[in-house]
This record gives sequence, structure tokens and C-alpha cells, in this order.
Amino acid sequence: SVSDQTFHASCAASTTSNLTATYNNGALGVGATLTNSGAQAAFATDGYTALLNDRILVKDMTNAAYNGIYTVTTLGSGSTNWVLTRSSDFNTVGTGPNYIQTGSAVFVTNGTLYGATSWVMNTIGTITVGSTSLAWEQTSASGNVTVSAPITKSGSTIGLGTVGVANGGTGLTS
Repeated sequence: SVSDQTFHASCAASTTSNLTATYNNGALGVGATLTNSGAQAAFATDGYTALLNDRILVKDMTNAAYNGIYTVTTLGSGSTNWVLTRSSDFNTVGTGPNYIQTGSAVFVTNGTLYGATSWVMNTIGTITVGSTSLAWEQTSASGNVTVSAPITKSGSTIGLGTVGVANGGTGLTS
């Protein structure tokens, strides 16, 4: 685990497995792309169908040097390949929220498995974009809480509804 975290803007979704894609490192990472090399379709991951310009956390590539934060720059379709381009805040090594560094952290907002989770890049040592493995570790999960009556849940707020007589309450609403 990494104690010094630098937070990046959230990602719409995260990968759950290796993407069938060809990597091009661009100019030392700037403009680097993952281009679909499998069946042509719109880009989707973890039960989430991406929108143009969505940020995607790519964390499961077989070659972990290709992992990182990407932007959907071409959606793809049944006749075109999707293209993900390294996000401008995750294409150059440096220090701060606009760079790749140990402790880079991101929140994932959507997805069946990884919606409402946080991740940190915990690669230590000198990082070279496109050749150094970038390992991501999950640091939190929220939103997967289920409640039953008389407890209520709205978003991240848990409350108490009318408590019935069987549960020791009066059964009254006021």
C-alpha cells in the first residue's frame, strides 16, 4: 500500500480483464493509444457502455506497462475499432495530479464489479511510460450496502423508517 496519494479526476469505469488491443506508445507516452484488435464493437467494460471522452482505468493488461488512465477517443461500432488514448494527466512521469507517479489514485464511478471503488498505482522506482509495469491496487469500496426495513438507504445515507411493533417500535410514523 502507498501512503502518499495524488488524486486524479474520477474514471467512468474500470477494466476487469485484459483488453484485446494493440498498444502504441506515442511520443514517450503522450498520445499513447490502445486500439481494439478484437471483434469490432462499441467500447464497454464492467457492464458499462462508455461515452466519448469518458475516462477509463485500465488496470488489467497482460503487459502491465500498458495500464493507466485513458480517455475514450473513438467509441467504436460494429464496423470500427474503439480507441483509448492515455489521458493528458496520465501520460508523462512527474510529480503532482497531472503526472504518472507512485501513489496516483483514482475513483471509479460506474461498473458492476468496480463501481464506487478507489484505486492507487503502487509501482515503486523509476517509471518509463510504455515499458514499466504499472500495478493498481484497490483501496476502497462503497455503495455495495444492502439494508432491509425498517432501515432505509438513499445514496450514501442510511436512515431509520417506521419501526413496527414486532421490532419494538410503536408502528406510528410520528
